[in-house]
Amino acid sequence: MSPAPTLPEPLDLQHHLAQAVKEQRPSAMKAMGKLLKEKLGVRSLAGGMPHHSLFPLKHATFTMPTIESISSGSLESWKDGTADTEDFHLKKTGPGTEDDPAGVFDLNDVLQYGLSNGFPELIELLEELNECIHGRVLKDAGLFVTCGGTDGISKVFQLFVEPGIDTVLTEEYSFDTSLINGRSRGAKFFPVMTDDDGSVMPAERYDKIYEICSKHDVIIMEDDPYFALQYTPYEADATKREAILAEVREEMAKIPLGEEHSHQVAKVFNDYAGIKSYLSRDIEGRVVRIDTFSKIFGPGIRTGWIQCNALFAERLMRLGEASTQSPNNVGQAILTSYLSPEHWGISGFMRWMWAVRLEYQMRRDYFIDCMAKYCDPDLVSTKPCGGGMFQFLDINIKSHPRYSRTQIVSVNEIQSQTAGKLATRKPFVGTVNGDYTTNTSELMDELWQYLIDEAEVLLMPARLFLVERPGVDQTDRLNFFRATFAGDMPNIDAALKSFGEGLKRWFERG
Repeated sequence: MSPAPTLPEPLDLQHHLAQAVKEQRPSAMKAMGKLLKEKLGVRSLAGGMPHHSLFPLKHATFTMPTIESISSGSLESWKDGTADTEDFHLKKTGPGTEDDPAGVFDLNDVLQYGLSNGFPELIELLEELNECIHGRVLKDAGLFVTCGGTDGISKVFQLFVEPGIDTVLTEEYSFDTSLINGRSRGAKFFPVMTDDDGSVMPAERYDKIYEICSKHDVIIMEDDPYFALQYTPYEADATKREAILAEVREEMAKIPLGEEHSHQVAKVFNDYAGIKSYLSRDIEGRVVRIDTFSKIFGPGIRTGWIQCNALFAERLMRLGEASTQSPNNVGQAILTSYLSPEHWGISGFMRWMWAVRLEYQMRRDYFIDCMAKYCDPDLVSTKPCGGGMFQFLDINIKSHPRYSRTQIVSVNEIQSQTAGKLATRKPFVGTVNGDYTTNTSELMDELWQYLIDEAEVLLMPARLFLVERPGVDQTDRLNFFRATFAGDMPNIDAALKSFGEGLKRWFERG
């Protein structure tokens, strides 16, 4: 048997840490708590933990679908309430619960203060999940459990950003909450042009970006909440679509249940439509990957995780000690139970993610079908996305009779994107990239309001996501709406019918 390959050590990247983070000291009180857990015979008068007998919860029972019911990749029985189920328990050990079924955790521990980096049991399971999906390419890696994706983003900005000094390169259209989060930490943003369809980047682009970041010593903050939701190309023929899905479901269903088959499950999951992550390419320790359970389990669980090199993970733990203290223990206990071999296990959780992926792919396909049925292709178009929950709708605003392109006389005459109110927020424009601007923003604002008032459809305008590029006219980059296909199919059908009709009326009135 050949020895396991030697994994590379991460580079020394501590110079990227913000100065305040470098100086952050470990919490002495948290260290006392860790000592108490390690020295089981010690009688403590040191802590301030509430007494467990006064926690007003004795038993919690949770019902989940059996792994057998989801093993094929179909969630129809779960959605219609006919799936086979199993229970798992969290009980408070003590008087009155002696005969109650036990679970992975004791509520006496779950309801108590926890470690700032998360339950060790959950960390171990998430490390195993990440290794199945992303592989293991770095020797000294660490994992930190967060209070969800937004908390992870906030902590990573705090980890690296020197307020008022550091610039963050980001996609041209980025999640507004992340931008607000970064700016609150003193980050400056510079947008990089991307495709307009919201699709997953090709593997070659991942490779090139990693190569550039390695050459110029740049940290990669991989915020990727939709990674599990990657899809194959759209097929217009519904019969062919159903046959393709039946075939791939059969491929997953052939794999026997059990943790010993987790890597077979991971291969089907990764090969289906998967573009490998930056983390899977990282041999230097410069990738900080932020994941969340929001899209694959439920956003209310408010739990996520960050994988990075061990140095960064340790500093994240210090930030947690002084801020969020620990992720929600009840959420951690629930997720650990799902991931435990006593229930779904890692292989079962990947089967669940696989089934959720196929469900959203079907909704994406249905959305595109409805677009073709209800919307005039001369007025609006969309490219089927390769992942996520959204389609970007490209409005042919240049065909509107009131569209205009105007020469810029003075930059001072143009309203900045930083104008406060949502309804009047404009792109910053200038003369670096040409001497013209357009009225796209005004027309799109008018259309957005018209669709609300007359068609009763709410969409997300592109200006909420467009990152300001100082000195460059971006008005012609605002002719998009973001629409989700994550809702119920009857709502998708009705909303796109109203959208198509409303859009046509608005163009016709001129």
